[in-house]
Amino acid sequence: MIHHEAFTGTTHSRPDWIKLQRKLKKEDTLVFDSVSRMSRDSKEGTKKYFHLRENGINLVFLKESR
Repeated sequence: MIHHEAFTGTTHSRPDWIKLQRKLKKEDTLVFDSVSRMSRDSKEGTKKYFHLRENGINLVFLKESR
């Protein structure tokens, strides 16, 4: 499934992101333009990153992978 969300990481209300997280299964892959698009701040982002990885979700950050 490909999903494009128009909100930035600083947007507080991200209903599509919340729905997507509920559907994720082990070995799914999430692709972000940048790590900064995953969350509102670094503390929340770090927590979310490790939570997703611990649940077997692959994370790809296009700008940081260069």
